[in-house]
Amino acid sequence: MISTPILETLAYDFGTSVEHVRNALEMIDAGLSAPFIGRFRRGQVDLMSESGLRRLRRRRTELEDLDRRRGTILRMLEKEPSVTPAQIQEIQRCMDRFELEDLFIPHRRPEPEVQLALDRGLGALADALVAPIPKAERVALLGTDAEEKDEDNDGDGDAPNARGSQSEDAPAGGGDGRAGEAHAAEAHVGEAHAGEAH
Repeated sequence: MISTPILETLAYDFGTSVEHVRNALEMIDAGLSAPFIGRFRRGQVDLMSESGLRRLRRRRTELEDLDRRRGTILRMLEKEPSVTPAQIQEIQRCMDRFELEDLFIPHRRPEPEVQLALDRGLGALADALVAPIPKAERVALLGTDAEEKDEDNDGDGDAPNARGSQSEDAPAGGGDGRAGEAHAAEAHVGEAHAGEAH
């Protein structure tokens, strides 16, 4: 049996009446295919097309999953004394799964490890560890080294260009040195041959 809120939501989404939605879903549940309903039972489903019937079936499944999730959330909130009747009604009326989870977030219980840390008073410590340290406090704690490191980080943008220019110049200088050594060796060999000839 399809609940009335689901039928009303489907009728609103597809721009038709609740009766036509009920007829379409009853025929789908009875085993009739979307092409058959779209061709031979169009009058009972407000001329809904085959693709529209398939989308209707998928959307009905999504809403049924949402309804089960809502039931789980409501059962969990029954044990929470801080939940107000207005919040319960808002969850009952919600027909969007993302909005439903957003409504449940304030009442969600933390993981056991997190709850244990909170019970031991470590929540403030965790917030302090992830909080950014202002530059003035960082300099006061670490001295001038922290400020020099910040300045070095700011100037690192020019460093790759300087290294790149050095690496570009290096092969040229190295090549000239190797060429000079080769010419010197050839000259030495030539002098040796000339001495043997005399």
